Amino acid sequence: IVLEQGNEYVEPGYRAIDSNDGDITNKVTITGSVDVNTPGTYVLTYKIKNSTNQEKTLERTIIIGLSPLSATILSSNTSYTNQSIKAIINIVGSSYNYIKFPNGTVSREKNINYEITSNGTYNFYLYDKSGNYVVKNFVVNNIDKVAPTGSCKLSDTNGKSVVKVSANDNLSGINNYSYADSNNNLLIKTTNNTYNANTHLDIVNVTIYDKAGNTKKISCSNEKKGKKDGKKGFGGFKGFLEALFASTEPDEEEPALSKEEKKALKEQKKKEKEEQKKAKAAAKPKKEKGDKAAEKAAKQAEKERKKAEKANEPKGKPLPKVRTFLILLLAVSIIVLFYFGVNFFGYKFSMDNIKSLYTKSNYTECYNLIKEMDVKENDLALKNKIILLSKLQNRSSSANSLMQVGMYPEALDHLLKAVAHYDSDLNSAVSIGCEAEYNAEFNKVSDMLLTYYKIGVKRAREINALRDNVEFSRALYDVSDAAFPVKDKKK
Repeated sequence: IVLEQGNEYVEPGYRAIDSNDGDITNKVTITGSVDVNTPGTYVLTYKIKNSTNQEKTLERTIIIGLSPLSATILSSNTSYTNQSIKAIINIVGSSYNYIKFPNGTVSREKNINYEITSNGTYNFYLYDKSGNYVVKNFVVNNIDKVAPTGSCKLSDTNGKSVVKVSANDNLSGINNYSYADSNNNLLIKTTNNTYNANTHLDIVNVTIYDKAGNTKKISCSNEKKGKKDGKKGFGGFKGFLEALFASTEPDEEEPALSKEEKKALKEQKKKEKEEQKKAKAAAKPKKEKGDKAAEKAAKQAEKERKKAEKANEPKGKPLPKVRTFLILLLAVSIIVLFYFGVNFFGYKFSMDNIKSLYTKSNYTECYNLIKEMDVKENDLALKNKIILLSKLQNRSSSANSLMQVGMYPEALDHLLKAVAHYDSDLNSAVSIGCEAEYNAEFNKVSDMLLTYYKIGVKRAREINALRDNVEFSRALYDVSDAAFPVKDKKK
């Protein structure tokens, strides 16, 4: 009999029968003992004598050995979170010596918590007293520290504002939305990505929440805010051009005079000038010779000063204020038109490229290109299709990459999650019109399950239905080990 250290030894029983005396079991004597807490080999001796003193001796050997190593690893949080989680490790086995953690540190404790900050597969090495070890894998895929992405559009319908939000979170998924006015007063918090207001709103602030607790804040303005009637102001673009070129004419034009009128006006001005000169001379007192010389010098200095001022004066008439403003406005308009032209053709080029990749079923690359784009309303349906399809394709691609490096349990985990994505999102795929593409991607997943792991979609769904982390991990490794058997490792 072989027992693990610490397990209770229970006598399995014995019986003695003699041809003359019959059942003499009660006359059997047992010598020896078993220490279940100390590894070793123990012998129990069974002796019996009949009425004629004939003796029979039998022995039973009991081996008490070190119990093999095993461990359970549970997660402190199985829901999506943007915080670290703890791997709760419980080790059993009398042969246990120490555990080596993924970061290289070791511990001899049997009950330990190990902090994990990011998704991935973590390997824990359990060593026994002889130097042998077993590896326990722990898969973490519920940490999401990345904020969701999104954009919103605010418009009016019959004087009431409508907000439409396009949002995406490729890991934990979108949880809900909160809508607030321009002063950040909460209007409503809901799972609906559309909000119908009962009044007109110029600005709406939206907060997008994912299932891990990450948030993204965006703001959208009403499309009708600030629009002007083309008939007002300059009367539209045509009126603007007319005003611009009309302003290049002189601001004021003197009335035309005939030659006789011009001559009479000139004579009148000359006569007035002579009279002013005589009046000025009569009013001045007579000056001495020295005074006249000083006066002449002063007049010459004044003349030079005026000449210098005239030389420094800007030549030509300054541009009228209206004309300057319109020229500036035209320059700004040209820059704005150029900017929107570049954006328009850049957007068109990007969308054409994305549509080409979509027809080639390259949904993951499509997602990488479109995820940060503020797409137009008529392209929202395509973006939603890409989000669904890339989620499924990304899982199968990851599984294929992991299998190539021998990480078969991790690859199976991705395929099982792909089945879960398909089941939860199929109705969405039907509603947005990509059911055929979605089924084609899922067929790749089911083919991989059947080809490499010898299980069908039904079995995959049964494993996904296991709510206990330990049961799920056990089923995952059972399927993986059966498909890809691995020899026991020794140090």
